[in-house]
Amino acid sequence: MRFKIRIELNQNDFMRIKNVLGENPSASLELFPGEDFLFVKFSPFFVTFEDFGYSFNGMVSFQQPIGLKVFDQLELGKETSRNLSVNYRNIKLLKNVTESSKLESDLKECLNLIERVFNKVCSMHYKLISKTITINTESLDKQLDLIIRTEELEKRGERPKPFGTIHAKGRKDAVNRVGTDLVPIYMEKDKAYLYEDKKIFILLPRDFVMKLLKLDDSTLTPAEQFTDEEIQVLRKFCMRKYVKKMKMTGKTFYYNLDGKTRKFILKGIRKL
Repeated sequence: MRFKIRIELNQNDFMRIKNVLGENPSASLELFPGEDFLFVKFSPFFVTFEDFGYSFNGMVSFQQPIGLKVFDQLELGKETSRNLSVNYRNIKLLKNVTESSKLESDLKECLNLIERVFNKVCSMHYKLISKTITINTESLDKQLDLIIRTEELEKRGERPKPFGTIHAKGRKDAVNRVGTDLVPIYMEKDKAYLYEDKKIFILLPRDFVMKLLKLDDSTLTPAEQFTDEEIQVLRKFCMRKYVKKMKMTGKTFYYNLDGKTRKFILKGIRKL
């Protein structure tokens, strides 16, 4: 079996896509995340709302400069290839849909094209990647709910961003609200907050949490290896005893990330 993208959506699902994107025009719906196989990778596939209708965005990238060769071997017709932007390192797909009634058929056409490009690259490298991506009601609901929650947070002034904070009911709720590129770490409870989700979580980007995971009890990491934003977080973590700090020869060092925080970070890393 080769790389395959399955669509198991019903008419109600497509109606929800139209409704949610129509009510949140600044949002993008991620139908599936990207994945890297070293010699080839595909990017997340997005559906966005536009003034004229909708647009689909996807991309397949290559380790070797073979983009033009891949395109030639696909032997696509003019109608299909006009939605592609081709260079040596990637093939980008951008298709605009002006008629909402064609949302389903055009989506299937675009996903099929991503499939063909990916499998052609595998064939050229004499490699077989057996993987199936399934887009169904359950996966769609998670992404649509994420859009709704993100827009709700923005209205409260809490758009998720690196080193920012959000309110949530608990860690699972925080993870669902921030998506796949940030790791939420609990800081404190806001008893004066008017909503029911009173726990405050700080949102850490991937490169910083990788640094945190290196803070063990036997290695002293100098403060100079962290950015100003990261230092601010480390100071807060030291106050809560998530991380230890030591001063030596006039310099500050950080070490020994505590076990509970390390566990939460590792769980968060697995979803990135």
